[in-house]
Amino acid sequence: MTIESLNSVSLGVMTISGGMFNRLWRDRYPALPTTPGEMIHLDRETGPGTKKFKRLQMGMPRLEWKSIDNSISLALSQRALRELEVTLTTEPGAEAPWMNHIRKMEMPAERVLTIDIIISPTRNIYELRYATQDQKAVTLVWRGPTDYAYSGSDTDKRLLSEHYDAQKSIVVDRLVLAPVSMWLQDVALIPHGPPANGLVLGLHSRVLGGSAMESDLIAPALPLDVDGFHAVSELRAFPENLYRRPLDSSWMASLLVPGGTASIDPSQDHLEKGSGFRFGYRRSAGSAGEPNDVAVAVEPVSVSPLISIVGAGFERQLIEIADFKNATVDFVGDWHGSLERGSDAWYYVPPPYSSSVVYETNCKTLQPPARVETLRERAVVDVIKVTVDGNSGLSTFVSLYVKQTHYIKCLVADSRLTLELWYYDEEEEKNVRVPAELTEWSTLQGNGSVSRTGVFTPNILNPSTVSVISGRDLASSGLLYWAVTVIPVPLFSATDAVTFFND
Repeated sequence: MTIESLNSVSLGVMTISGGMFNRLWRDRYPALPTTPGEMIHLDRETGPGTKKFKRLQMGMPRLEWKSIDNSISLALSQRALRELEVTLTTEPGAEAPWMNHIRKMEMPAERVLTIDIIISPTRNIYELRYATQDQKAVTLVWRGPTDYAYSGSDTDKRLLSEHYDAQKSIVVDRLVLAPVSMWLQDVALIPHGPPANGLVLGLHSRVLGGSAMESDLIAPALPLDVDGFHAVSELRAFPENLYRRPLDSSWMASLLVPGGTASIDPSQDHLEKGSGFRFGYRRSAGSAGEPNDVAVAVEPVSVSPLISIVGAGFERQLIEIADFKNATVDFVGDWHGSLERGSDAWYYVPPPYSSSVVYETNCKTLQPPARVETLRERAVVDVIKVTVDGNSGLSTFVSLYVKQTHYIKCLVADSRLTLELWYYDEEEEKNVRVPAELTEWSTLQGNGSVSRTGVFTPNILNPSTVSVISGRDLASSGLLYWAVTVIPVPLFSATDAVTFFND
């Protein structure tokens, strides 16, 4: 998204001092919010048969007007909430990978990204945009020089800088209500004059069909000592200005400051005959320190992996624990593997491989299937509980006693995640789909379920974050033709999950 010359209609001017702007944003966000904002794709690592996708979940940003040593900037700060990484493996002959590992690590509260947008007194460097059709989002858009600071790794700082240098925009709020006026359905607040002690912004409508119309209004003086800010609206855009302020005047404050932090101040109402209407806002009583709709950060226990599928007899698996020294680690319920504590880490040791399993070599697949009669069980689940200062987190390992012969394809059909069971037919040298009537779906872990037609549905009442699903080819009752995968729904949307599998 870039800033361009607009064929727009001028609606008015809004002014706010830097100090008032900052107070209202801090009224809404005394601490940086933990409300999820952008999910950023930071890195993609590819190896033989393996793909890793790393994403960083950011919180919603807080804005701040800065003036330091004659340098003026508009800064946004946001927390890095959690890091998500998924690992997928593609078996020989398969057209699609299966997901076998999800790493989910909560970030400490001090993991913060700050972007300083350097404001020029002569150039239009930034805009605040709103569009009803874009999920009622208020978006900060910029161009020109920016400075980045990040309290995480230098590598992640570089990747975040590259992301925002390319995007040059970020959603700063999503409004609950849309405006009534047609002119306000798609608008932009654009710098209207020198920044001086705060923000002077022209309000422009971007509604299609509008002819270019610049404002001849004089911006109200910046309020230095008043507990509020001001606006003036164009008579030609708001006919009601003949006798009152715009009908959407309360809503208009949310284009500049967070909703609920400012309310109309009737004492500032003033009719400008022949041109427009002057009106203003005051800091809402009790808004400071009462961000009722903002998530309050409770430091979770950070443990990874969220879930991992391994083979019985595999080497020990690292359990990442943010507060290793103060953590208590133990199994939940019955267990099959074991735990080992090293000098600086805990490890999960999968159960031993079962030597009693016999595989059938005369088969249709590249990987021979196991004879069902030799199986004690197909897979076991170990859940590990990590506790620090009374708070707990879980890590789950699914150990497979039997190798997979098939693979699972995922697609979105009618807005629902749908699974198909496939295999590579060695004799015909092609990939073949198992008919739905010959496919048996089951859940190894989690509480999601798959219908006979392959439609995946998370549990309605209390869905598990992810589910481990297996599909069995029923063409042979004596041989285990099967495939396993993690289904990361509702951790991700169905569309997002399919992107992982098909990218």
